[in-house]
Amino acid sequence: MSNMSFLVLLSGTMQGESSNWSGTLGFLGQFFYFLIVTVIVLFFAYCFIKLTTKARLSKQGGRNLEIIESIAVSYQNYIQLVRVCDKYILLGINKDKMTFLTEVDAEGIAVKDENGAGFEGLLADQIKKISRRN
Repeated sequence: MSNMSFLVLLSGTMQGESSNWSGTLGFLGQFFYFLIVTVIVLFFAYCFIKLTTKARLSKQGGRNLEIIESIAVSYQNYIQLVRVCDKYILLGINKDKMTFLTEVDAEGIAVKDENGAGFEGLLADQIKKISRRN
């Protein structure tokens, strides 16, 4: 009888631990499910913001307005050379406001091509090519 009562007691203890263990697994399962869902939602939010920002920025550029050059003067203070239609203007920009500095003559601007070479460099390359042919 003592062996039988021991087995009954042991099985009761195992069942109690089993229900407690499943409660812990249930909690961990819910925690990881919530964690995975949160990561997925954050990922989709990041992708949505990235796509909408890229689409908005691509619509901003036009034929009449172009930032030619920008230089940082100090932290959050910039000087930008901007082409507006056929005029070039110099702007002072900081985090709070934008200030018109002056209008610049088009002849005084060294415009760079896509490779980064200025007009003088392009002219020198063309002269070298022509002299090699002769």
